Amino acid sequence: MLNDFIDQFWPSTVDGISLGAIYALVALGYTLVYGVLRLINFAHSEIFMIGTFTAIGAVEIMGITTPVGTVTLIGVVLVLALCAGLVSGGAAILLELVAYRPLRKKGASRLAALISAIGASLFLQQLFALVVIPRLFDRPKEGGRLPVQSNDFVNPVNLFTVRFEVDVVRLVALLGLAAFVAGLVWLYLDFRGARRSSARAEDEEYLAGIMAGSASRDDTPPGGGTATLTKEPETGRAPAPTAKPTFRTALTRRTSGRLLLGGAAVGVVAYVLSLFVSIGNLFTFGTIDVRSDKLIMVIGAILMMVLLDVFVNRTRLGRGIRSTAQDPETAVLMGVNIDRVVMATFALGGAMAGVAAALYIMRFEEAHYMVGFLLGIKAFTAAVLGGIGNLRGALVGGMTLGLLEMYGSSVFGSDWRDVVAFVVLVLVLMFRPTGILGESLQKARA
Repeated sequence: MLNDFIDQFWPSTVDGISLGAIYALVALGYTLVYGVLRLINFAHSEIFMIGTFTAIGAVEIMGITTPVGTVTLIGVVLVLALCAGLVSGGAAILLELVAYRPLRKKGASRLAALISAIGASLFLQQLFALVVIPRLFDRPKEGGRLPVQSNDFVNPVNLFTVRFEVDVVRLVALLGLAAFVAGLVWLYLDFRGARRSSARAEDEEYLAGIMAGSASRDDTPPGGGTATLTKEPETGRAPAPTAKPTFRTALTRRTSGRLLLGGAAVGVVAYVLSLFVSIGNLFTFGTIDVRSDKLIMVIGAILMMVLLDVFVNRTRLGRGIRSTAQDPETAVLMGVNIDRVVMATFALGGAMAGVAAALYIMRFEEAHYMVGFLLGIKAFTAAVLGGIGNLRGALVGGMTLGLLEMYGSSVFGSDWRDVVAFVVLVLVLMFRPTGILGESLQKARA
């Protein structure tokens, strides 16, 4: 048993991180809705299911029947994520309008909303099993699986397994290095312009001080030194000095510079890896084999979570979501449209589930009407494990749960994989119900 765990440690780690990325994206929907409404949206798993069928439909429309190349794969993944995200987000909005908003308007209890969520979940499952799948995908009414592979393949291959060429990686690295040089030049020019603006501001402040009598004419102007300003007669306070920009502030506060240098850093890392890493049908680093689709899953999930975190913390609508989560009554008094915020919350959670569905189809290449049931419960477990209501906790919880599942499979066998996930849920609820991070969206800083 222990030997199996040691032998399978690195493969299990890779599989656990890629699987945890999907759990984390789906867990974001539970976290967002719970943070705003204090409600567990158990129909969220069916929003994920709708996204998987949307992604499969997009694959069939595009007519993909053979393995695709690197650039094509990235384009396909973007198309699948866009289509699934839009449809799942729209389905989540419709779910809120039909199943939850009437109850909120009538002041129903949370138990009534929970029952409504369970009913909506069962309804969507049977709707797809009996109506959508037979009519749109020409499958039996039992709602059989819908593999992406063509039936004409004698030995079906993974359509989304791509061959990364070392030359492609080096090309990306060279582009990154070019961006690095461009970023340095841009920042230097930006820095020079900021210094000149600061110098002009100092000159204007000096002249204004002379006109107002707060600086004597014998003082040295800013170009030849620092003027000594006396206190202003009107206020009795000296004007605040103008802070001179430094290269560090220009580097950290200019968005263009950060983006360029960030992309350049990725290019540099890619170039270094291309010198030491053998890249073929599998991404091989030492004794670790990483399939390209798993790598894209992790990168895509982290990117979406970063974008969501930035949206919630930096945008006006995001501030509305956080204010509603903290105090709905005060938010209404401050002019926040609660219905709009709730709709946006469901839309964001549904979009994250749609992106997760696109990544799921890229990895597993099949779906069925119950595909979201077990995965949804595990995503809820990930949300609780990371800290329900905490966006970053969803990422931590998803990755942790994926790793624990795969480690448990290597120790106890694959039949115990689901058992491990639910044992983790029970233990977390018993010993740390607030989760790993434990911070609620309601208590997040504005």
